[in-house]
Amino acid sequence: MRNTLAHKKEGHIFHELKRHLRSFGLVNITGLQWVETMHGEEGFVHASRKTLCRWSHSNRITVAVLENGEVRIRYGEIDPAFSHFLRKICPKGSGAVTNLPDAFVIDSLHILDRANNAYSPTFGDPIPRPF
Repeated sequence: MRNTLAHKKEGHIFHELKRHLRSFGLVNITGLQWVETMHGEEGFVHASRKTLCRWSHSNRITVAVLENGEVRIRYGEIDPAFSHFLRKICPKGSGAVTNLPDAFVIDSLHILDRANNAYSPTFGDPIPRPF
């Protein structure tokens, strides 16, 4: 009986987290293909194990690496409500490291697909595999 209650509680917490991630506009880009804009190098989005539970913000782009290794991205400034949420999902603070270059492009269709379904495998494997 305890395992069932614990599983229900974990499930509820997970669904609550997904709802908040979506409400703050954080899109799961784990496994999507990126292209570096200057040299045309390519890769698939993954995070470093060393920076699980961390975030970074540069050029109005926030990258959050969740505890399970998911890489989430959002465009825009960090307001107080978002800052508070970041502290909850990334309690280790700033310093997230991914394999994204400084200047990159991810196909907007791929991002829109993930905005609709955070775990869609259509354009890339959404399962986190931190390096």
